Amino acid sequence: MLTVETVVDDAELFRLVPEWTALEATITPRMPFRTPWWNLLWWHHLGKSHALVRDEMRVYAVRNAQRELLAIAPMMITRRPGALMRLVRELRFFGADVNITEQRGLVCRAEHQPGVIAALREAFNDSRADWDVIHWAGIDDSPAAREAIEQTGTVRWGPPIEDFFLPMPRQWDDFRAALPRNTKEALRKCYNSLKRDGHEFRLRVASRPDQTPAALDRFFELHAERALREDTVTHPNVFAEPAARAFLLDFCQHLAQRDQLRVFQLEIGGEIVATRVAFQMGNELFLYYSGYLPDWGRYSVMTTVVAEALRWSIERGVRRVNLSTGSDPSKLRWRPDSRRCLQALQASETWHSRLRFGVYRWLRDLNLPVSPTPLDRPTGPAVLQRVAGPYNEAASREP
Repeated sequence: MLTVETVVDDAELFRLVPEWTALEATITPRMPFRTPWWNLLWWHHLGKSHALVRDEMRVYAVRNAQRELLAIAPMMITRRPGALMRLVRELRFFGADVNITEQRGLVCRAEHQPGVIAALREAFNDSRADWDVIHWAGIDDSPAAREAIEQTGTVRWGPPIEDFFLPMPRQWDDFRAALPRNTKEALRKCYNSLKRDGHEFRLRVASRPDQTPAALDRFFELHAERALREDTVTHPNVFAEPAARAFLLDFCQHLAQRDQLRVFQLEIGGEIVATRVAFQMGNELFLYYSGYLPDWGRYSVMTTVVAEALRWSIERGVRRVNLSTGSDPSKLRWRPDSRRCLQALQASETWHSRLRFGVYRWLRDLNLPVSPTPLDRPTGPAVLQRVAGPYNEAASREP
């Protein structure tokens, strides 16, 4: 027998932090997007409250008969418009941003997901007057999980999200020897091209709290520079908005305080020419976004950064490196393993919900402008201080 608790305010959510932290540490592969800190800070920095969109917290905690926490569904009801007439109400997960949160969804071990989905289905049915559509996400792609989702009602499956990761050997030479021939050649060229032109590089790894602001400032600069390139694969500037930069800085500061931040920087001639943000969680490393100076693109400096990050990880006993989502050649060249997560859209069966959702989709197709403003909540250091107060001892024991 599973029970579902509904959390609707900050105080209740903060009380879940120690249990949520312990639960996340048992799920592999480990990702920052499942942590309470990512979700808490996302809610305070990137939740919406304006005339066209308003987010309201609906976090669900699923427990077994022994009151053990089996799952967290960090969700919200997004009302469109946000004021006056409420046209459509979407029940969706935190992380509804443009590429900042690469994977959003259920925080739950794979073997518990079918039962947890069934429990959530009952809870959602009991509150069906509050929503018109549900966005399911973060579900491991398995027959049992698919069946559990399909039993919730009429669903429309979206494309699965594929995540790539590398099981790491104990020696760099063993890893390199197992690479395909073309990848070995690419590595040889990126190292030799720098040497041939008289450039020596040094890998720097920023990890301390006092190093974080400068490392992130340089990352934002190089990430924006990369987005300006038109002669290669297009990469948008994910952190163009101030709220997005403030969110990532606060999250990285939090991880730096717990020795979980790794910002890999390639320095040539005293200048940081390429960088990649990463998060170390236990013996796993998650490679997040990157950036580089376009003038150094001909030397394939991003390939060098990733290779050096992999070498650094092996030397320090990291057992798995997550290359993040997206099947671009820069990931596939390493011959990674992969896992797929499901996402689906479930519409309410009531006629008025279907009508509202149809009108909303028609209005959305008009591409009406949206000028979001932050929710009226404390952000940044104020949030971290509020969380760190009662839970500082538990947070310091994060795996």
